[in-house]
Amino acid sequence: MLLFIANIPGDTLHKELIEFIGPVLKGGLFQARGEIKYIKILAIKDHDNDSVEYHAVTSILPDSVALRVIKKLNGKVFRGKRIVIREFNLRINKGDMIPNYHRRRGNLEVVELKGPVYTSQKSFNRIY
Repeated sequence: MLLFIANIPGDTLHKELIEFIGPVLKGGLFQARGEIKYIKILAIKDHDNDSVEYHAVTSILPDSVALRVIKKLNGKVFRGKRIVIREFNLRINKGDMIPNYHRRRGNLEVVELKGPVYTSQKSFNRIY
């Protein structure tokens, strides 16, 4: 399941997100263990007020663990900022990386993918 993590600090590293999400992935006696497949950190520019917001998109498997991440971490403080975690849905009409709930803010643009894209295959893919 794809998750959207909103309002992260601009200097967030992939490693910090992994450390934040990691304890919820471990599961427990009767809970499934999860895995982060990848994390992308995005800089999204709002042209209406000329501001840049930083968010992340992550893929977590299985879906039951992704739902547990939403339940346990949504609204928590991450590096001094309260974050929002939701299920990520691509815009059907554009197919871009801006989440579906931002449709009412039509003047957004992904201006930068921050750093390499983290993948769980122990490699990093650079986006140029």
